[in-house]
Parts: sequence; structure tokens; C-alpha cells
Amino acid sequence: MLAERPALVTRCTSVSIHGVPYVDVVLEVEGGPALTARLGPEAVPAGLREGERVVAVLVMATVIELRRVLEGDET
Repeated sequence: MLAERPALVTRCTSVSIHGVPYVDVVLEVEGGPALTARLGPEAVPAGLREGERVVAVLVMATVIELRRVLEGDET
């Protein structure tokens, strides 16, 4: 099941595992529990910071991508 949920980034940390870059994020999802995810850089907006509002794309409650919320976007 594919879903998109508005969320707030509460933690965002770059990590490298065997030389492969990842981003660990913690999200407060509106109307749901906090979520954690380890995503590749292709699935995270460049320069993502704590405190930013994003749209979390989920498949069966697993975060697979984050997108920035644009001004005027009421998602």
C-alpha cells in the first residue's frame, strides 16, 4: 500500500557504511507514530535539515522517499 504523509524531520544524520552514503532520519508524522528510516541520498532532498517539513512516501508503513514541501503545497 502506497501512501504519502506530511511529516516533520526531527533528526537527520549522514552516515557512511563501508563507504556507501546514507541518511538516517527520524520523522514526526501527522496523525501517526514517529518513524525512522535509513535512506540513500537519491531518496532525500539535498541539504535536508532538522525542523523541515517534508512529504514522506511510504510503502506498507516503510519510508522509501522524502520530498520537500513547497510553499503553498497543502499536502
